[in-house]
Amino acid sequence: MKSRYSVAIFLTVIVGAHAVLFAAFPLFLRTVAALTIVGIGPALLLTAWLWPHDDSGSQSILEFVVMVTALTWTTLTAGMLLLSYLPGGVTRWQVLIFYDAVMAAQGFGLWWQSRDKARGRQEAGETGSAGGRTLSSITQSHNPSNPQSPISNLQSPISPRWILAGVLILLTLGAAARLPGLGYAEFHGDEARAALRAAAVIQGDASALLIHRKGPVEILAPAAILALTGQLDEASARLPFALTGLAALFAVWALGWRLLNPAAGWLAALLLAVTGYYVAFARFLQYQSAVILTTTTAILAVAVLYRTHTTPGRRLLVAALLFATGLLAHYDALAAAPPLLVLGVATFVEWRLGRR
Repeated sequence: MKSRYSVAIFLTVIVGAHAVLFAAFPLFLRTVAALTIVGIGPALLLTAWLWPHDDSGSQSILEFVVMVTALTWTTLTAGMLLLSYLPGGVTRWQVLIFYDAVMAAQGFGLWWQSRDKARGRQEAGETGSAGGRTLSSITQSHNPSNPQSPISNLQSPISPRWILAGVLILLTLGAAARLPGLGYAEFHGDEARAALRAAAVIQGDASALLIHRKGPVEILAPAAILALTGQLDEASARLPFALTGLAALFAVWALGWRLLNPAAGWLAALLLAVTGYYVAFARFLQYQSAVILTTTTAILAVAVLYRTHTTPGRRLLVAALLFATGLLAHYDALAAAPPLLVLGVATFVEWRLGRR
């Protein structure tokens, strides 16, 4: 029953986004609808497919939401990049058909996955305890999140009311610094270049992405908005990056929570919320916010594997997708390679020790 409600809500949101897109609503609302279709919708299904979500605790919910927001850039970038390779320009109907087909395929994959899980539970009930030890059970004695580990003493329980208060404070402060007055000035510098090349992509200029000295992400985001709404102004072009800068705060919180404790992660996110450099680039049509969100979330995916030692294939796949997306935004994403490598090696070493 719960899954039926989730499906109904998802379909309602997607259908509503299509309706808003074709109605005479303000450009801001149509931009949100466009981002829902090319980003949030497919990313939500992709996260539900790839990211294990076994409990409903505050930490698990926060990590799931962060994964959805980060993978939004993966679905937006991959889809628009493929469409830009087609001969001719990128039209509204091409974008809608492509992303609607992708979401339909993802929905079918989720249904098939739930069917296989139900069959697997039935078979597990028949075989009883005859199966082998899992990766989680093998490494339980060596897992840093084991209750006997001194590191786990930092993971003290925290009231849901404090978590909610932290969310509200971070959301209010981060949004107040990033969202108001996004159309404060005309495009200038690198913003103008990205906006012009987004228009060139829509018109079918095959060289628009190739001559760009940075990654294609900062071009493809406004290109998606322009293709679906037929308009692009300063506020609508900057909106995806402002929302990304806001989401990056919660990615930092989730990472600090997973490695240390909720307070450590929240304080780190609070510092990021008021750091002028990150505030400025969250209000600018440029790649920085996308790099921060995708690389931080990639590290989070490996950190979750390091702590839990569960479903390593899926967690590493999510980390790889996010790291690749960050690299498509800019080579600055290579700064995330050392922590990814350290956490990956640490996880492998503990797994080997557990097997012995």
